[in-house]
Amino acid sequence: WPSDREEKVERALVRLGSQGRIVKISGRVGERYAIVFTLRELQTELKSVSQTLSVNEIKESLLILKGAELSMQCREVSGDTESYSESRMNYISSIHFSGASGKSTVKCIAFLNEVMSQQIEGLTYRSYYFDRIQSFKRSLSRWLTLRLYQVFKYAAVGKTYHFMLVNMSIKFGSITSQEDVDKSRLTAIRRDMTSTMQDLI
Repeated sequence: WPSDREEKVERALVRLGSQGRIVKISGRVGERYAIVFTLRELQTELKSVSQTLSVNEIKESLLILKGAELSMQCREVSGDTESYSESRMNYISSIHFSGASGKSTVKCIAFLNEVMSQQIEGLTYRSYYFDRIQSFKRSLSRWLTLRLYQVFKYAAVGKTYHFMLVNMSIKFGSITSQEDVDKSRLTAIRRDMTSTMQDLI
């Protein structure tokens, strides 16, 4: 399963793509987007935000992202009818390496998953403050900042917006459901969120 390490590698990979390393490739399955890079470039990107991983760790993380499955559920409302559709895909659609393992100069190509490709194609993918987000030590701080960029992308300056603590904790994955929260767990969640808010201020 992807861990904190894989999250860092994925963010750095997308950052490289935003710097012009992204290419559009046409094939039998249609047009796909991929990021072309070397392991050293990805390692340097991580170092720029004080995250140090060896070349072997980076390669292992990329393979985990290729093998890990992402599940998304979409809610559709049509009049009085409500339906849900679910799709599954890998974090990275596929990854290819050009040379021997352990070499930092190995050239790599990582194909993005369908959702990311659609966002790029439809010009709906939004960049974010990579340096600031990745400098946070807490994974909750990094996750929540990115989540706020996505959910409140049309937020107006000076207005107040709210989110539910328990619901956000479920989305983050720290708890599985509202029934999973007893008094001591709720206290811990509040403490973690308070620390995260201090990071964001």
